[in-house]
Amino acid sequence: MKRQLSILILGGFFFVSCSKDDKEVKPSYEVENMAFTATMNYVVTSQTVTGSTANVVVDGTGNFTFEPNMKMHDEFVFNANTGSANHKVTFTAPNGDKITAETSTDIGEAGVIGSTIFTGGTGRFAKIKGGSTNVGTTPDAEGKGTWTETGKVTF
Repeated sequence: MKRQLSILILGGFFFVSCSKDDKEVKPSYEVENMAFTATMNYVVTSQTVTGSTANVVVDGTGNFTFEPNMKMHDEFVFNANTGSANHKVTFTAPNGDKITAETSTDIGEAGVIGSTIFTGGTGRFAKIKGGSTNVGTTPDAEGKGTWTETGKVTF
């Protein structure tokens, strides 16, 4: 009788542990598909010209709707023949959390236009995804300009 009771108890435990509900767990986000804007003031900190291309480094500061006082570091190669560039950008929050992004830009008569895709992040922004369209000024004689982004973000 003891043996049958033990088998029955073990069998009940096995049934309970195997019949667990395995629903997919959705990641939780602080914000989902939230509209945002960002405005950055920047300055060209380094530029090396070789033929029709320029390796450029830009640093700046500004505000995202979801995070004020961001620092920006942007490295890109500008092609003077096409007026275009592909950027690797890092935005850093005051607490050190980072957002990484890839941006493509073109220079036209009205200034700089482009698009940004968020590719990763750390801390609060570890799950970031989304992107934006961008408009900005070409750098002035001192290498300074402004940049505005409008898009949607999830993190």
